[in-house]
Amino acid sequence: MEKAYARDLAAHFGISRIEAVKFLTSSERQFRQTLILYGHVLMQDDTTAIALMAEQLEEMAKAFLAAVGLPPLPENVDIKPLLQYGIAQAMSLCGGDFAAEVEATVDHVAQQLRVHGFSYGAPGR
Repeated sequence: MEKAYARDLAAHFGISRIEAVKFLTSSERQFRQTLILYGHVLMQDDTTAIALMAEQLEEMAKAFLAAVGLPPLPENVDIKPLLQYGIAQAMSLCGGDFAAEVEATVDHVAQQLRVHGFSYGAPGR
């Protein structure tokens, strides 16, 4: 990532290459942590998974608002029910095949982990 993007990132934002490398490294680490979280969430029952995803999306929404210079949500506003509704609607739209695709992905990842000598201890895998 550093070799591919650091120079252009630094030039675009007027920062040093070292600052660009630090940003890329930090962003990649955060991205990986988010994917691990999603993996754990997708192993839960639907109700729990939807609630956990809504919590994560709420944090992302707050960060997005701040990043684009919009004011934060008022303290008494809870957007989790709206996010849960949106997730449930998305699941409904994809209901015909999303569960099978998630299961196929989980199986594929578990197989690849075994092939490469890793174990993550998921029940039944």
